[in-house]
Amino acid sequence: FEPCPSPPPSTSRSSSSKKKKNEEEKSKKRKSSGDDFEPSPPSTSRPKSANSTKPATNKKPVPDRTLNYWVEVYLEKDKKWICFDVKTGKMNTPADIEARLPKPIFYILAVDNKGYFKDVTRRYASDYITSTRKLRYDEDWIEETLKKFTQRSGNKSKQEDQELERKSEEAPMPTTVSGFKNHPLYVLKRHLLKFEAIYPAEAPPLGWWK
Repeated sequence: FEPCPSPPPSTSRSSSSKKKKNEEEKSKKRKSSGDDFEPSPPSTSRPKSANSTKPATNKKPVPDRTLNYWVEVYLEKDKKWICFDVKTGKMNTPADIEARLPKPIFYILAVDNKGYFKDVTRRYASDYITSTRKLRYDEDWIEETLKKFTQRSGNKSKQEDQELERKSEEAPMPTTVSGFKNHPLYVLKRHLLKFEAIYPAEAPPLGWWK
């Protein structure tokens, strides 16, 4: 029979006590670190978008002043046609009507109470000779096309033609070099073709152009 050896020193208890202390310290650290922290309820506010735009303001639409139709009245006493703007109430103001016409101007046709057409472009196009005339199609073709819809030549029609021709001739001298090209009243020597000349040769110049 051999005597039972004495048990070793109780180190297990001390080790178990150390484990408990370590567990208590860990639990304290967890609490301090926020592992047991309860999250706050979500916010009800909506995040703002970076592309959010301001509400559009109610801007008043800009009125369209473009003019496509107006009235012409014949004055028996003066033997001529004058324009009348039914929108503004202005009378005999062709320059004001021209300013409101769509650009460029090609043709302006008037229709009388009998359904006859009349080309009155020269009455409202101040640059008819220098610009508008060059934009139009062949005049002979236009006259032939509208021949069935135009009134036969009479005193009233002849007087109007003379007035329109006089109005176009009273236009000021062109202000650009291109305006003199193929002009029916003025010419620059630089624009003369091979078989063209100024006659008489000693004709005095009407102006000077740099």
